Amino acid sequence: MKRLALCLVVLLSLGVGAQAEPKFLPVLKSYFNIPAGSEADKARCNVCHAGPPIRNSFGKAIEKALADANALDVTPEVLSKVEMLDTDSDGYKNGDELKAGFLPADPASHPATQVSPAATGPKKSGASASNSPEENPLIPNHTFHPALVHFPIALYLLGFLLEVVGIWKRDEKLRDAAFWNLLAAAASLAVVIPTGLIASFRLGLQLSLGKPVFTHFLVASSASIGIIASAIWQKRARPSGAGYWALLFITAALVSAAGYFGGELVY
Repeated sequence: MKRLALCLVVLLSLGVGAQAEPKFLPVLKSYFNIPAGSEADKARCNVCHAGPPIRNSFGKAIEKALADANALDVTPEVLSKVEMLDTDSDGYKNGDELKAGFLPADPASHPATQVSPAATGPKKSGASASNSPEENPLIPNHTFHPALVHFPIALYLLGFLLEVVGIWKRDEKLRDAAFWNLLAAAASLAVVIPTGLIASFRLGLQLSLGKPVFTHFLVASSASIGIIASAIWQKRARPSGAGYWALLFITAALVSAAGYFGGELVY
């Protein structure tokens, strides 16, 4: 039983970690042939962000190119639209800077100048001062929500897997472990939901129909209801019927979708 639980935790951790990896980075690095070990290579998310989910000038240019192309994924075609722009107004085109390993949103980082570590340290990290309203704030504008959401996601999905195996094997100890994971997932929502709402206001995100943040809000709200309902139903009745199975699988799908759409907002 312990070995099974350990395997589930490892698999779940790998899945959550994979979801947090920005999928456009390989496309960006391949298209511009960014040199390994360069500033642009080390900056990773901060090539496009002034601290996720806030986009810097280059990130905003990509966002506009995506909207103009009515596309959801960053492709070579989308990147070609921003290649000839100079988003940080330093006199060097984005493509030339990235191909040389420099940052297209930092006017102090360009091919003609070897930038000192002090100029590109953690405080700047891919964004000019004009793109970052506050350096190293005690509480970032996203209010730690992107980090906190991993708790209900991981706890619920682990509880879901333990519950499925527990029902299948008729193992009450596994179902006990499932309940505590479901309960912990529900309890963590007391922190995750408020920080999500606070983050949306602090970042100026609008909950308008058709906006990505609205999709995330709608799916995450539905997932939260499912998480709470699963914990309550499991504790009160230890059910195993079709209705309970449907609730478990639908909620697991909603939790995964909420994580996906949240990742799209951040990256």
